[in-house]
Amino acid sequence: MKNLRVLDLTGCDDLLVTPKFSSCQKLAILILERCSQLVEIDHSIGDLKLLASLNLKFCTELSMLPVEVGQLTALKELLLDKTSVQEISISIGYLKQLETLSASNCFSLSQLSKTICRLTNITLLSLDGTGITALPDSIGELVRLEHLSLRDCYQIRKLPNSIGNIVRTLVELDVSGTGIVKFPHSLKKLWSLKVLRMDSCFFREFPPDIGELTNLEEIHACWCLSLEGGIPSEIGKLHNLRILRLRHSTISSIPAEIHQLSNLRILDLLHCDMIKELPELPSSITVLYVDDELKSSHLP
Repeated sequence: MKNLRVLDLTGCDDLLVTPKFSSCQKLAILILERCSQLVEIDHSIGDLKLLASLNLKFCTELSMLPVEVGQLTALKELLLDKTSVQEISISIGYLKQLETLSASNCFSLSQLSKTICRLTNITLLSLDGTGITALPDSIGELVRLEHLSLRDCYQIRKLPNSIGNIVRTLVELDVSGTGIVKFPHSLKKLWSLKVLRMDSCFFREFPPDIGELTNLEEIHACWCLSLEGGIPSEIGKLHNLRILRLRHSTISSIPAEIHQLSNLRILDLLHCDMIKELPELPSSITVLYVDDELKSSHLP
């Protein structure tokens, strides 16, 4: 066992406690996915100094990580999706090589340690469907973060202003299904952002500084039933925009400047009942979703 590099125990339904790992110190990948009865990870996991990937997805009875996880100095990937983990230990701050942290649908997870700011190599942070109530201000110190997903974190009401510090790397931001009603002013600093997802949110207005995000390629704002007013004319500055989805939103108008979006391919306005007329649309559009009544009245 001393030369073992990969240990895959996927679907071991009768496993309650992991074996001791002291004899597997060359282990690089540990997969415990769908060990549905697992309740404890042996403390000897801290001996795995070469471990790069730890997969605990769908270990639904696992509610706690041992503090020794913080000793996994080579760890690059930590997957906690659909576990019952209640807290990501403060020791996670020692995982200097961590690039991916996914805790989607960890319904019991309510707090994110402030030590997350030490994860300076992290590129993907997924907290979809967790009970997280807020992001720490230190999130702005994750200077290599590329993908941040908070989908269905309905208890999150706002983003910290520090998110605007991730100006060079953040390419995708997903706040769909959160309680966020307004973006911080620093959003306009995210000039690397390519994908903005804000479906099923409670925004009262479309982000007024949207025109500053000149690298945006996709905007998803479907089922935003609190939106008032129209799309700001600054959207005409988004020359890289390929996809604009507003289905089932209460947007009331589309500005004439949309004609300037020469790369727009998909425009989804289906069931946008507040829109009574359409301006001239760019000829680049290949897929258009619009109600028949609006189509027959205002489109050639």
